[in-house]
Amino acid sequence: MMSVTDQKEITEVFEERTIAYNPGLTRFLGGLNESIILMQLIYWHKKTNRKDGYMYKTVAELEVETAISANKQRRAFKSLEARGYIQVKLKGIPAKRHIKLDLLKLRNDLEDYTEDTNPDLTFATNLDFTLDSTITESTTENTQESTTYIKPRIPKTNATPLGLEERIL
Repeated sequence: MMSVTDQKEITEVFEERTIAYNPGLTRFLGGLNESIILMQLIYWHKKTNRKDGYMYKTVAELEVETAISANKQRRAFKSLEARGYIQVKLKGIPAKRHIKLDLLKLRNDLEDYTEDTNPDLTFATNLDFTLDSTITESTTENTQESTTYIKPRIPKTNATPLGLEERIL
């Protein structure tokens, strides 16, 4: 039987790599992969400070972060590009995928979607991202935020999860 300390250490390891998941965004985009990738890009967008608004993420990095394969990433990126929520440029040798988000378009489309199609969904005003500082808006609306997190499964074997031994020692 595992001690409470061991259980806590295992839980902390898995909580470090938790990805935000928004069911309403998944319904809006029409796909789980698109939703997870977009939420991950929004997360990294907040951490970038490039003046041109681009960030870069390799296919391998996103696969490690999301467990979404290269082929599924390609399809999700194509869908997000077609909707105008991202712009992608390949730069450098080897080529790195540079991504720019159009958060204003995303916000406007989400607001239209929630108002016209699903008035019960309030996620459009609750997405945690910062728009260009020149855009200002004042609201006094009360909304309820609901976020679900996807956590990796703990293996049901006696094997130690990858990287766990380093954190326990």
